[in-house]
Amino acid sequence: MDAELRTLEAVLFAADQPISEADLARSLGCSELELASWLERYRKEVLGRGFILQDEPEGLILLSAPEFSAAVAASRRHKSRTLSMASLETLAVIAYRQPVTRAVIERLRGVRCERSLALLEEEGLIAEAGHLSTPGQPVLWRTTEEFRHRFNLRSEADLPPLSADMQRRIEAWLGETGSDAGPEREHQGGTR
Repeated sequence: MDAELRTLEAVLFAADQPISEADLARSLGCSELELASWLERYRKEVLGRGFILQDEPEGLILLSAPEFSAAVAASRRHKSRTLSMASLETLAVIAYRQPVTRAVIERLRGVRCERSLALLEEEGLIAEAGHLSTPGQPVLWRTTEEFRHRFNLRSEADLPPLSADMQRRIEAWLGETGSDAGPEREHQGGTR
C-alpha cells in the first residue's frame, strides 16, 4: 500500500464518526477528484480484510466486516457497560417501534423505564427524536448510529423481523389495529 493510501487509512481509522468526503479531502490536502481515485484504490486494497469502508449518509467510516460481528460483539462486551435485561427490553421496544414515547415503552413492558432510558442515552444508543404533537408533547425516542455500530447493523431494516404472532400481540397490548396504528406510528409515516 502506498503512502497516500496509508495516510487515508490512518485518517479514516482515527475518525470516531463518519467523515464527509469534503472534510476528508481537506484533511489529506488533496482535491475531491484525487480523493475519489484514492478511495477507489483503497477499496480494492482492503477487499477480504477484517474491515470495510462504509458509505453512510453523513460520510465515510471504517467498520468491522459483517462476517466478524460475533467476535466484535464479544470484544465490545468487555469495553462497554453490560446492559441489564430491563435496558435491553427498552432498547428493543425503541428499535422496533421508533420513534416511540416513554408511555408506550412502559405500556408494552408493564414497568417504568426512566432509569433504562437514562442509561441507554448515556451509552449513546438512543436519542431524542423530537416530541409527539399531543398534549404534554412527550419526547419521542429513536436509536442512534452508535446502536447500529454496536449491533453491526447498516440500518434498522437489518433488525430480525418480528414474527406475525409477536406483531399481533404488540398491537393488541397497545390497542392498535392494522388500519389504526396510533399517533406515533403516524408520526413516522406508518413504517414497521
